[in-house]
Amino acid sequence: MTSEELFAILSASAVLLVLTVGIIVIIVVQQRRLFAIQQRNLEVLSESEERYRRLVNYSPFPMAVL
Repeated sequence: MTSEELFAILSASAVLLVLTVGIIVIIVVQQRRLFAIQQRNLEVLSESEERYRRLVNYSPFPMAVL
């Protein structure tokens, strides 16, 4: 194997490594963003449930949920 062939193989390997690391970083960042969105959605849902629970509990009129 000549030095040119070795250089070509090493160059291609380096490019593949950089691309792989880049893809992994993108995936991790997206997963963190999705997790943050999911956490916020759970907080909003919890606040909404609490608000409507208070409305039902403190209502002067009887209510039935079917």
